Amino acid sequence: MIHLKKQFKDPGAYNRGVEAYNRRDFFTAAKEFQEAVREHPGYADYHFALAMAWRELGELDQAVDALEEALRINPHFVQAKNELAILTAMRGNEAEAGDLFSEAVAQFIYNTEGVPGARAGELLEEFRRGIRQLSEGGYADAVLAFRKATNPKPGMSQMHYNQAVELFLQENFEEARIELEQALHIDPYLVDAHMLLAKIAWLEGNFEEARHASQRAVRIAPDYPDLHFHLALTSRALGMLEKARKELQRALELQPEYTQALLELADVAIEMDDFPKAEQALQDYSSCGQSAHPRYDFLLGRLHEKQGQFAKARTYYCGIADDSLWGTEAKRRLEFLERLAKP
Repeated sequence: MIHLKKQFKDPGAYNRGVEAYNRRDFFTAAKEFQEAVREHPGYADYHFALAMAWRELGELDQAVDALEEALRINPHFVQAKNELAILTAMRGNEAEAGDLFSEAVAQFIYNTEGVPGARAGELLEEFRRGIRQLSEGGYADAVLAFRKATNPKPGMSQMHYNQAVELFLQENFEEARIELEQALHIDPYLVDAHMLLAKIAWLEGNFEEARHASQRAVRIAPDYPDLHFHLALTSRALGMLEKARKELQRALELQPEYTQALLELADVAIEMDDFPKAEQALQDYSSCGQSAHPRYDFLLGRLHEKQGQFAKARTYYCGIADDSLWGTEAKRRLEFLERLAKP
């Protein structure tokens, strides 16, 4: 059984599903993962988790459907392709299973002792051994062969990543970067490692490096709204407003009620003097039904200010002047408007 990990970004159904799955309550896990998929249909790893629960329940057809959806969302999801190859073999489609696993190996070669070509051949032969054992009735041996083929270095990339997180929390960025580079040497498709590299670069003020790391993450998982959002932030920090706008719009195509992205898009649009786009983003934010964030009022003030509607701008700035996050900036805008009004 694969051990699933919780995600900080989802305290709800997905994490409840992970808890149930890891204690082998697969029925509850499947129910929770179904809810997670309904809430976030564009997250490939949620479909993957649902597939693993279905597999443990013996529902192979549903597991295959979930894996295929995960791969539709993220064609570079090597673990999903590996698991799909295994299930395809277990369903008797041996040739198709071999082709799927060959694709996975071609997509990601574990570089062992500097001879990736030789290692690829070893992995393919191990997988074929599993197929032969399965056809001969040796189910347990076949599963073991499949696991060896699909995970020849279990946990190594994650170990380096976890160590990097600890170092990052200690603000030891240089050592954290070394651990992340080692993790990515083993698994170049580890999105979390790319994003942590981006965060380190951001904190160090190296926005160009942060943007490149974010771009790598987006190329690996192009249908994850959070990745587009972070790429937009790094692009904006470099003054690439049009690039930032496009990335924010892509994030919102994937998750229309992404409130942070809506506020960021409004801010970028105001900076670009695209007032209709800013108004629409703020209207969409208001329609999400959440309590208004002080930044929402600040952006309404900025929108009115840039359009010469100073009285309306003052109203919004005054409303958040005592806010701990946006009050200082609101007061600065009020002071500017007061100076502007003096003869």
